[in-house]
Parts: sequence; structure tokens; C-alpha cells
Amino acid sequence: MAAIYDISIDQGTSFRWSISVNLNTDPLTPMDLTDYSVAMQVRPDYNKPALLSASTTLGNITFDEGDPTAGTIIVSFTPADTTPLHYVGDADTLDCVYDLEITSIAGTATRLVQGACSIIREVTLT
Repeated sequence: MAAIYDISIDQGTSFRWSISVNLNTDPLTPMDLTDYSVAMQVRPDYNKPALLSASTTLGNITFDEGDPTAGTIIVSFTPADTTPLHYVGDADTLDCVYDLEITSIAGTATRLVQGACSIIREVTLT
């Protein structure tokens, strides 16, 4: 079962999130993610198109210091990613959902974390 963790992303800014993955059998030992791909999507609702996507394929999910054996996943979005997000009316936040999954080279997908994602509206426009 995936961990539940809510996140916030500020519109128009850089976002960087670090997630440490440890073995189920030994919670103190980092999981070797060498043969895994990682993907994350943020959506306004489960059945709506993704507002933000990240993956090892896209290059905006990486491993800490480029070392997948350390078990630390880094998710990054640039201001160019977060600026164009659209709001309804005068809402201060855009309430969304997200999840992050790893997929083994054999094709086994595991959802590591999921939750609410609040995208906070930008005031300063440059």
C-alpha cells in the first residue's frame, strides 16, 4: 500500500522533492533502484488530463547524485512547468491529486506515495 503524503507546489517557481525508498524487509537499507523507472503525475481529478508529469524518461525525475543504488528519488519541476497552470475564477489554490510509481525492468509497477497536491497561485508575475 502506498504512503499518503500531501504536497504543495507554488505556481511559477521551482519545485524539488526528495523521496527516500528503503527495503520492506529492512527499513534502514536503501532500495537499489538501478533497474527501475519512476513516474509521477499531478491531476485536477483522477480522470482528468495530467497538469504536471515527471519521469526518469522525461529527465525531471533523477536519483540523488545520479546514484540509483542510494534509493533516493528527486522530482523536479521548473518555473516553466508550474507557471502555465490554470485556475478557476479567483481561487487561491488548485486542489489536485498525485501519485508516484516505480516500475521494475520486469514491468511490475509499485505505487510508493500518493496524496493531495495543492498548487498555490502566484501573485508576482514577471
